[in-house]
Amino acid sequence: TIAENDFVVLFFGFLGERKGIMEFLDVADRLSGRASIKFMVAGKPENKTFIRDALDTLRDRSNLVIHDYSIPFAEVQKYFSACDVVALPYTEGSTSGVLKLAMAFNKPVLWTDVGDFPETMKSWPGVQVDKSNLRQDLGEKVLWAHEHILEMVEQANGLAAEFSWTAIASRCAEFLTEDNHG
Repeated sequence: TIAENDFVVLFFGFLGERKGIMEFLDVADRLSGRASIKFMVAGKPENKTFIRDALDTLRDRSNLVIHDYSIPFAEVQKYFSACDVVALPYTEGSTSGVLKLAMAFNKPVLWTDVGDFPETMKSWPGVQVDKSNLRQDLGEKVLWAHEHILEMVEQANGLAAEFSWTAIASRCAEFLTEDNHG
């Protein structure tokens, strides 16, 4: 179970090998002694025996919540609301809907240098994880994020305000009413 003061790391979406689920589970296992750090897995697993076996082996760990099924759209919010940071330890890929969800819910991310992540993360709080040493570095970055979460949340909240519809509409109105257009 997750307590109000726990630091929660979310792995959301398709639980696939290329998305780093095995590395995430390894870090959850290695950090099981850190009582205040919890790991949440939510999504449908890839149809590979070793992934299902790993989920089943770790299912009863007190620091790990596993919901290994397709998450209904209406429930997505509860997972993002419950977490402090979203883990995207992808080993390959081009883009991620989960990254966009993390941004929509103002959540910092732990990310690897894959696809459009480097470009997107120039304007979003988070920590890059070294994918050449993924298992070790993800664990270190989880611990770092636990220590620096307040700064990252503050940064995310500031960016969320900057990109709100109200702020965008205000900037558009200012632009349209400036005298130097014409």
